[in-house]
Amino acid sequence: MTGTISGYVTGIMAIYDISITTQGCIGGFDEFGIVNTQANPNTMSFQYRGSEVCGSTVHDESGDGNLVKQ
Repeated sequence: MTGTISGYVTGIMAIYDISITTQGCIGGFDEFGIVNTQANPNTMSFQYRGSEVCGSTVHDESGDGNLVKQ
């Protein structure tokens, strides 16, 4: 899967969109992440939701996770 990502950062929040650019597929995901500097300044919690269509298959997806600076 290939795509593009665009967004912005404000304060401790990153808000971004992922658009799918794979040939034969359409869709995208809305995402946001928050860095809680009081809990751990090296971790960003994120949530996402969206869908993709490749051929005749539709995938609705959502979830959350953590990005940890190494």
